[in-house]
Amino acid sequence: MTSLRARWEAYWFRPAPLLDLAICRVSVSAFLLVMTVAPWLVLTIPPWTRHAEFAALPDSMYDPILLLRVLTAPFGEEFRPSLLHLRIAHGVAIAAAASSLVGFFTRTSLAALFVSFSFVVGHSHSYGEFHHIETMPAILVLLLACAPSGAVLSLDARRRPASGRLPLGATDAHARWPRLVMTWVLAMAYLSAALSKMLGSGVEWLNGTTLQRYLMVNALYWDRPLGVWFAERFALVKALGWFTIAFEVTFLLVLFRPRLGPLFALVGTAFHLGIWFTMKAPFFAYLPCYAVLVPWSRWLLRRTA
Repeated sequence: MTSLRARWEAYWFRPAPLLDLAICRVSVSAFLLVMTVAPWLVLTIPPWTRHAEFAALPDSMYDPILLLRVLTAPFGEEFRPSLLHLRIAHGVAIAAAASSLVGFFTRTSLAALFVSFSFVVGHSHSYGEFHHIETMPAILVLLLACAPSGAVLSLDARRRPASGRLPLGATDAHARWPRLVMTWVLAMAYLSAALSKMLGSGVEWLNGTTLQRYLMVNALYWDRPLGVWFAERFALVKALGWFTIAFEVTFLLVLFRPRLGPLFALVGTAFHLGIWFTMKAPFFAYLPCYAVLVPWSRWLLRRTA
């Protein structure tokens, strides 16, 4: 039992580079800063641009999701965010994203970013329409808020006395688990997506007809000529369908062979960029989360050594 516990603790809390954690913070903070300041660059119908529209809807349409109920619990069960509340939360999200990006009061900034971002996005999901695009970066922000994400590569680190500053190559027992948890979340999300396709469409997904239909419909709706070009080539569409399932299922390998992380990050980036350019499906939110798969310190510090 002691050996099992030791292995469990070593898996999650073996000392890991703080620089890797800091780059994850920079990656997701930069992305959310773009998402909150210029949402049309990464989303198709951003909730950030619809505050007045949501506030004008009747109370009968408002059915807050569980997360929003938790966040607004101190204000009572009948509380419904107003236009002013939404605009304030939006402003806080922008400020918190910028602050966490540079590592200024890092943990507080990350916590504020998670709450404000979840507040606005959760509110947009409380009128019968649900999306999952923003979920991944929100989870990563929450994990980073619970870890020493500002120990290096931050203004917090610069504000410490010179004698107390950590070198970029410093390690910490709490720098590993947030990246591991996020890797598990990504793997489970992709596996869930593969199972959803197979259980929902079955062999139709693998024979190309389902993907061809999605490609054509979305490409025409969003005026994506590249998507139409792909949809007209059935053999290529069928190969893409098999590739999609293979990528989503084999992503689990990263959990057992971390060295495959950069490869899957590269393939995943190409995968989601391809989806954007052919169907304008905005899964860019996955890309900053891929930072957890890359051994940044091993690459960067080796070059500066």
